[in-house]
Amino acid sequence: MHALLRDISSVSAWESGKVRSAFFEHSDIDFRPEIKEICLRIISWLGENRGELISADIPYLSDLKACMLKAVQRPRTYIDMIEEVDDHSLEVHPIDLMICAIRFKEDVRDPLIARADLIRHTFDEVTRYLPESELSSCLLVRKHAIEELVSLLEEGNWEEIVASYKSGEWNLLAYDSLRAFKQGKISMEQFCTLIFRWSLEKDFSDLEIDAAPLFNADGSIHEEARDMIRKTLRIIGFPTSAGLGYEVVLESHLDLFYQRMKKMPKSEQYFFHFVADPLPPFSRYSSEKAFQEKTRTITQEVQAQEMNIFNTLALTKYESRRMSPSLSMMQQLLIAYKGDLAVKITPVIGLSTVEDIINNGLQDTREMALPFPGIELPKKADGVLAPADLDFWNHDFYHSFVVSHVPIEIRRLFIQISESIKKIADNTDDEDLQVFANELFERFIDMELGAYRRTIGRNSFLISLHQHFSTVYARLNLACGMPLNDVSFKEKILPKLSSFFDLIFHSLPKDYVSKEFPYMQSALKRQIEERKDLLSSRFSRVFLKPENIKQIELEIRFDEIFLDFLVRIVG
Repeated sequence: MHALLRDISSVSAWESGKVRSAFFEHSDIDFRPEIKEICLRIISWLGENRGELISADIPYLSDLKACMLKAVQRPRTYIDMIEEVDDHSLEVHPIDLMICAIRFKEDVRDPLIARADLIRHTFDEVTRYLPESELSSCLLVRKHAIEELVSLLEEGNWEEIVASYKSGEWNLLAYDSLRAFKQGKISMEQFCTLIFRWSLEKDFSDLEIDAAPLFNADGSIHEEARDMIRKTLRIIGFPTSAGLGYEVVLESHLDLFYQRMKKMPKSEQYFFHFVADPLPPFSRYSSEKAFQEKTRTITQEVQAQEMNIFNTLALTKYESRRMSPSLSMMQQLLIAYKGDLAVKITPVIGLSTVEDIINNGLQDTREMALPFPGIELPKKADGVLAPADLDFWNHDFYHSFVVSHVPIEIRRLFIQISESIKKIADNTDDEDLQVFANELFERFIDMELGAYRRTIGRNSFLISLHQHFSTVYARLNLACGMPLNDVSFKEKILPKLSSFFDLIFHSLPKDYVSKEFPYMQSALKRQIEERKDLLSSRFSRVFLKPENIKQIELEIRFDEIFLDFLVRIVG
């Protein structure tokens, strides 16, 4: 049976209206009465004899195609199950036939069938936001070109791949990659890495982009490449034994990462890098000013959050090197570092919806936006600049890394809280609360819970809760398009926050709050006292502007309201 399946693509001779091909039983096909007769001429219910070739006289090719498209329950999935090659022949794709024709209960465990089903499902997920017209037009068959691309990927020959497509139309690299992915000739990871390389050339065409191997030809580790990676695993500004910067991912994690990458396809064992202008120094302390002036990039913002993995490598103050890893490198590092907590990166061409992001939190996945010819990614992410596609997918990898630190039960809990917040936003008549709730909802479902990374889980739930609320409150004026020093909206909404907290009271687990309350109560009281001391000091009177003083007073009042809210939960 397996040999026959492998040979299906060659059983595609159509002459004088006669077809000879291999079809198998498929219980999911909807045999509607009006087309049952012609369907039965195509698909034979073979029972135990499934696997033998069948012949049928088909009067009109168009009737056959229309019949099959109507018969299946998911037309988009099988839209090119039968592709016209010319007026007298069809190319029957083996994977489509396997899915369409072999869904026997006893065959569900068959690895060959399971793989075909997975390929089709994965392709549909990655391309679900690619318009039908675009999908059809970019799946034109270029058999020789695709075979050559697959062969070069097997060799890991990125230099030849780039050279062959740069000599023609560059966008064909993206189109051929999509077709090879659909046919199951390359993996999802390989497709994404090809799109990374296509996009880099699009955005940085004037620069020399190199491909660095993780391993030497003899299979040993390429030490220069490992050293480049190692340097991105540190954050500049703190001393370590390896040099300037503190280590985010340890050497032991890197060892495991290399062990896992050894098993990946040859083409995935590379990362791309190029010399570029250095990013200006950036920190959390300069964040708000840059946010207001709209000058910071999402890459700078990620680095300000103490995350630079597979990102940039400073060479001198005038020059830096940017890196773009393969998708397998991203995924395998997450697994090597966080084990079972690692989320699965799920790429999608275009942008995810709010519903997609919520499902990420429920399914332990994280979507990564991919560009494609005709599908541009936004030039902003999280409200800050994303000049190149590289900035956008690095930002998505950052979110994957952060969420991979969060315990699975906490991910579910934050989705539950976000749903309560969304209900408030949708049902309140108070426009001020609606603005606050919508901003808070987006932050909760994004699950940027940095406290679980920095505190290794200690008291992280309440710290994260406070950070979400306080960050949204601190930036409310910016969300409303007001200047940074305009606190009028924050003053207006502050008295309403107690009632807002009461509305989400039921969605917070008392056991989590009670366990971490002593620490949080102490931390908030200390922070409130320090700010009050600052306001009463001579420094405040001499150096702080009135609007700065007002900001601090509002922050004090916010923390007091939040602390009172926690006290009510604990009882």
